[in-house]
Amino acid sequence: TKVIGEQESKGYEFEVSGEILPGWNIIGAFTHLAYANINKDGIDGISGNTGKRMYNTPRNFGSLWSTYEFLNGSLQGLKFGSGIYAASQAEGTNANDFQLPGYVTLNLLTSYSIKVGKSKVTTQLNVNNILDKTYFTGNNSSAMIGVGAPLTFMGSIRVEF
Repeated sequence: TKVIGEQESKGYEFEVSGEILPGWNIIGAFTHLAYANINKDGIDGISGNTGKRMYNTPRNFGSLWSTYEFLNGSLQGLKFGSGIYAASQAEGTNANDFQLPGYVTLNLLTSYSIKVGKSKVTTQLNVNNILDKTYFTGNNSSAMIGVGAPLTFMGSIRVEF
């Protein structure tokens, strides 16, 4: 494995979040990396990847999430949400010898919070990549390409005291 001697990235990132109506929240983020290159490759600086784009670094990627939490009534504490993550194509290796296609994943969440004494207990279930989309992640090796996580369920219990 080669060590990258010097990398540089330039671009911009935009993030917005807020409450549209009581209980309805949204958060969005977008990043544009116009420049994400290897300025000096390897410790000796003589490897052939100098000036090439860093692997697995899409020019554009972003996410958008929306959640709604019931604030009153018999459903108080119940929250639902959905979100997307999108990435444009990226280089598969530092040698830039192939490109990984862009992709979009869709995710869901549900949670329920309740007070137990002086504590707050929250249970949550996240379902990521609900369409079970096959997507690829880069690896600095032409012999191996990473595959993104398939349909995934993740649960959690949080206690705040």
